[in-house]
Amino acid sequence: MTDNYVRFFDTTLRDGEQSPGATMTSAEKLEVARALARLGVDIIEAGFPAASPDDLEAVRRIAIEVGNPSDGTRPPVICGLARTTRGDIDKAWEAIRHAAHVTSSPETITMESVSMIQKQPAQSSRVTSLARMPVELP
Repeated sequence: MTDNYVRFFDTTLRDGEQSPGATMTSAEKLEVARALARLGVDIIEAGFPAASPDDLEAVRRIAIEVGNPSDGTRPPVICGLARTTRGDIDKAWEAIRHAAHVTSSPETITMESVSMIQKQPAQSSRVTSLARMPVELP
């Protein structure tokens, strides 16, 4: 891979649902994820598993079916949004463990601006939460 490679990170399945009336069923999310994979999207943020049981199930199905193609093609990275709380991390891991990639939101900035909390406690929370992930990094 060259240094000039651009990776496409699509948030349609999570952020796209923030628009009024844009809610999708699990089946519709799976269909969109398959289309994104066919288009060559590198990273698909499949949802926010802690938001609801249906969102967790949609992300899980996408991780299994789109994140592990049976046709030998290179799969996109499937990730789920998680706040740095134990419950969110556990739900994200439950949903994407078959694809094994979790992202953390820029919680430090959010926490500072909303709660006026010092930077260090937010970073400590993030490190503690991510340390719970049973993922081995290369």
